[in-house]
Amino acid sequence: MRTKLGIMERVRNKDRKTSANAYYYAVWLNDFENLIYTPLMLTQSEFNKATERARKNKEDMPLLDPPYSIPNDSLWTRILKKFQR
Repeated sequence: MRTKLGIMERVRNKDRKTSANAYYYAVWLNDFENLIYTPLMLTQSEFNKATERARKNKEDMPLLDPPYSIPNDSLWTRILKKFQR
């Protein structure tokens, strides 16, 4: 399986309650097989846990098939090097 690079956007919590986070990471997941789009809103803590899980289980991460070329000195290149097998 190959995976395409997507965009995760940091968004402000517009109707923030007293103890709620000021920001979230928003992303839409696309399930091509079932043609379903699923919205996700992650806190910084949830994002950190997911990133750490991916780092610890590199063998389970699908190969990345970016929709465009990424410059060798870009932030994405440095991040993706952490997940190379």
